[in-house]
Amino acid sequence: MTPLEPTSPAAHVAGEVFRAALLAAAPGPATRSALLRSIDCSPSARAQQHWIVATGKAAPAMAQAAVAFLAEHGLPLAGGLVIAERHDPDTPAQLRPVVGDHPIPGPQSLACANALAALSDDVAPADVVIALISGGTSALIGAPVDGVRSEDLAALNALLIESGLPIRATNAIRKRFARWGAGRLAAAFAPSAVHPIMLSDVTGDDPADIASGPYSLDALRAADVELMLRETELARRIPLSLAAYLGAVRSGDRPETAKPGSPALAHVRAPVVIGNRAALEAAAIAATASGRTALLSKEPLAGEAEHAGRTFARAAWFAAAGSCLISGGETTVDLPRDHGLGGRNQQFALAAAIELHQLAQQALRDPSTRVTATPRVTVLAAGTDGRDGPTDAAGAMIDERSWGRLVAAGLDPASHLRRCDAYPALDRIGALLRTGPTGTNLADIVVALRD
Repeated sequence: MTPLEPTSPAAHVAGEVFRAALLAAAPGPATRSALLRSIDCSPSARAQQHWIVATGKAAPAMAQAAVAFLAEHGLPLAGGLVIAERHDPDTPAQLRPVVGDHPIPGPQSLACANALAALSDDVAPADVVIALISGGTSALIGAPVDGVRSEDLAALNALLIESGLPIRATNAIRKRFARWGAGRLAAAFAPSAVHPIMLSDVTGDDPADIASGPYSLDALRAADVELMLRETELARRIPLSLAAYLGAVRSGDRPETAKPGSPALAHVRAPVVIGNRAALEAAAIAATASGRTALLSKEPLAGEAEHAGRTFARAAWFAAAGSCLISGGETTVDLPRDHGLGGRNQQFALAAAIELHQLAQQALRDPSTRVTATPRVTVLAAGTDGRDGPTDAAGAMIDERSWGRLVAAGLDPASHLRRCDAYPALDRIGALLRTGPTGTNLADIVVALRD
């Protein structure tokens, strides 16, 4: 992880707080704990064959934990799949690794979807399916329903990413057109018992919102999705095959998704969901251990990244000295047509830097505030998966002097913010955080220290 300033105590503490969150988000221990709650380990269960279907950024680590769990309890492993962004040397030998496309589904994603179909044919009615889901699943197994072209599904995913819609709305739309979304993957394994275990990168941790709900019922109807597309002005931009498919479902020519109360997914056991809150609580413990007063937000981080970054910076500025503000969730970015390079956490951090600069300038102009005119505020914003947007950074860390560094480097920070071009600006002043892939994804963590 690249620190903001190697000699800055606040930067060091912020980094340690974020590391504590990452440790809590580690998929191996989380998976084992969930399996203990979900899987029958009694002697009678040893007569059943168990299959592991792991999808997402944390798939290799989750699968490794599941294989070890089954061996520890003497439960037979028949086989399974590990579908991830890249080949992982730690993928268990008993499972077949398959690589999908991310963040836009492509030919490899179609191959992953076909591999799931082939596996479902091998699962017997009395078998048990351990379904391990983590962030990135929607794209990695992204293949269209019948009647929708693969390139049209990819175009929809690109539109949704650019739209800045919250992840819940994004998944509500794209699951409609995904071969394995909205409970369709669970239906493929019927009547075998399916045990979903999910690492959630979605605010609220609703299983129907995670990974486009492959093992969940869908509360929305086609008409609801059409309304969402009209309200977001995406209806005029989506490919024709998608609009035609929705119309066919609404008219009854194509089947609706499985609804609450339907027996279609009765074989799916109650999902175990591990969400962002576990990472936040670990971060708060680390902050307290450093001597700071941890202030853990009760509300999830959401909304437009620039606004959220400014609001968070302002809260830190006016907090008591020695405070550590901690929040988590996922913001959005509405990309302009002429946009640059960055991610939501980098946009958040750059907006925070600008807000801190403006607060400092305002305080200097107001004699009544000069006693507290120059608080030291450090803000870290990063994704637990180690990747922020289409960049090699997890996020960024700034302080109240970052604006001045940007200007001194000959940059116009406000212009970079408007163009969603935070990456080159923050990179210039050494503010980017590069963790590399973490093997997990429990959404984002933001931390602010007020000294």
